Amino acid sequence: MGDMTMPQIEAPDAAPLAWLAGEIRASTEAAIAAIGRFLADRDVGALREAREQIHTAAGAVRMLELRGAALMLDATEQLLRRWEDLPGECDAEAAQKVEAALRAAYAYLDGLRSGRPDQPIRLFAHYREVRAMVGAARAHPADLLFPDLTRRPALAAIGVLPMTADQLRVRRARFEAALLRFLRDPADQDARRDMHDALFDLERLPQRGLARSFWWVVRGLLDALEADAITVDVDLKRVLARLNLQVRRLIDGGSGVAERLLIDALYYVGRADPRVARVAEVRQLYDLDTLLPADYASSRLVLLDA
Repeated sequence: MGDMTMPQIEAPDAAPLAWLAGEIRASTEAAIAAIGRFLADRDVGALREAREQIHTAAGAVRMLELRGAALMLDATEQLLRRWEDLPGECDAEAAQKVEAALRAAYAYLDGLRSGRPDQPIRLFAHYREVRAMVGAARAHPADLLFPDLTRRPALAAIGVLPMTADQLRVRRARFEAALLRFLRDPADQDARRDMHDALFDLERLPQRGLARSFWWVVRGLLDALEADAITVDVDLKRVLARLNLQVRRLIDGGSGVAERLLIDALYYVGRADPRVARVAEVRQLYDLDTLLPADYASSRLVLLDA
């Protein structure tokens, strides 16, 4: 595959973070206090004040280009907006979860100031709780995964294989039939192999940029699935179903790939066994070992005061 060595993900520049840290902490503490006042007197104006404070904190975080922490605060702001309309949903238990999420967000930023790498997926446990209270349809760890999608694999050694629409239709029909068998029985090894064989060479299509990188990553996902080197869950099944739709777009002449689908695929490759060769290559190129710490699902961030 050639040399795919890339710079490791580093902690953000501490200087602007230190400059804005006071404003961010003051805003989050003011939001927590305002929610406490609402619980005491049920004045909806306090919820509005809390939302405005969170909005201010999110803006400051966005200036630092910390997309994961900003997404966490945006979700909390959305919840406060909901509570303004449905104040009955803001009880002591819900308020405690929001307070924990806000303190976790600041603790995360404090960790960055101490030199820790930017791993926003560590906020997932809190993000999931906030999104659940909003009633959101999706709260997935990959939402907090921000790989550098400008990185490109060394594709010259793979070569190019143009395919006609009819050839793609044959591949899609085979993949779709295998996918249906797999959805009925994820342990069906023949279905896994047929899915792999139907799409594994789409990485050789004469595409450019993100589209070709996407199918290179998908090859890693299919390799892991065939080797039984990845845990199957409901969301992985959804990713596979979206792959089926992506092939249909190819047949119709569309080569564009949604970044969301690529990132979801990267998430699952990042969780697969690195002893699968392509999995190891994908993890190295996109630095997934840094972006996906093993304990992220149970991570609960608290502020440690020296």
